[in-house]
Amino acid sequence: MKQTICISFFVLAVVAFYKADAQITITKIPRTGNVEVLFEKETLKYYDSLQNFLGRNVSMYVGQSFYLKGIVSDMREYGFRDFYITNGSGLYGEDNYVVNPYKPNQGSFNSSYDELVGKYFEVLEVLPSPDIEYYRVAKEALKDIKIITGKEDAKSKKLAIEINKNLKLIDSNFFFNGHCFFKLREQVSGDIVYFKYNSKDRFFFPFIVLGYFEKVRQLLIGNKYVFADDWLRGAKDIETGKNVESNVGEIWKCVGLTIEDKFYRISPILMDSFGRKAIISHYGEWLGEYIYGKVFSDKEANMYRSKFGSNNFDSILLGRVFVGMSKEMCSVSLGKPTKIHVIKKSGESIEQWLYLGIELTFDNGLLKSIKDFQYPNQGKKVPTNKAVKKSP
Repeated sequence: MKQTICISFFVLAVVAFYKADAQITITKIPRTGNVEVLFEKETLKYYDSLQNFLGRNVSMYVGQSFYLKGIVSDMREYGFRDFYITNGSGLYGEDNYVVNPYKPNQGSFNSSYDELVGKYFEVLEVLPSPDIEYYRVAKEALKDIKIITGKEDAKSKKLAIEINKNLKLIDSNFFFNGHCFFKLREQVSGDIVYFKYNSKDRFFFPFIVLGYFEKVRQLLIGNKYVFADDWLRGAKDIETGKNVESNVGEIWKCVGLTIEDKFYRISPILMDSFGRKAIISHYGEWLGEYIYGKVFSDKEANMYRSKFGSNNFDSILLGRVFVGMSKEMCSVSLGKPTKIHVIKKSGESIEQWLYLGIELTFDNGLLKSIKDFQYPNQGKKVPTNKAVKKSP
């Protein structure tokens, strides 16, 4: 007995729609003047998030368009996983989704990389995992067998244990072990495709949401930024393909948005005062606490220069701290500490800020001493501590 469960999420109110020249491009470094335009003018549904991967908030994807980005070269032969022509009728059903991949890759249950990469899909529905139905039906079937036979053999007991174990993986009658399905329509062929979505891990989400891309584009383009030194080390000159050499505190203007062709990450196109263009490939980390002390608007940079002094702010951009710095200066330079210990001594309050391998001690709000367990011979110069970053 097969049952079909289809739960559609409907958007009750649409905040806004907008038309824009939202172009997704892939920039190959160092090649110039050869940027492939992948997304032309189109009406986009409003996307109310500054995250591309939404975890369990899957209803927000309904009505959006997905762009299927590339994968690193040494993984392409394996193709794309989790694309199927059916969402199945259960883990062991006759029309098992696992053995029905969309545009199958030769010799595997994955989909062909070359046939899918760069395609656009519209999200029609979000569907519960069919495994929920399967295990519930299986449990009822075991009950019926027990009623008919009047007994429960060892094999049935073992199967019942396995079924009950899997029933515990059901979450909100929708996710099974964090998975559900997207019903998609490929925009050119009109093919209906089912994608098995993992709400627990962004690594398995191969798309860029076009509404997200456009929102990022509108947020960044035209703005000017100053970057911490370690962030610009990975920037590539579009013309030469070499790492960008930049002066500390140099201002860069965002003039475009693209996808770099190595890891296929969203990458702002930056231009300096001399017209030199570069891309920086970790845009996904630009928003929220993760960028604290790494990316400053030109207004923020001017404010800190005025507040801390130009030389002190340059030290902050280099990820350095020194005795006499205020707590705010250290926080901007190294980010938030992993732990803070407050010690009361002789009526004074002494604070110890702990980072991975670094300990800062403050007395009356000023840095009194530095213990650097990673680079003990570099004196008062402390490299930026990446361990204090928080994932977006």
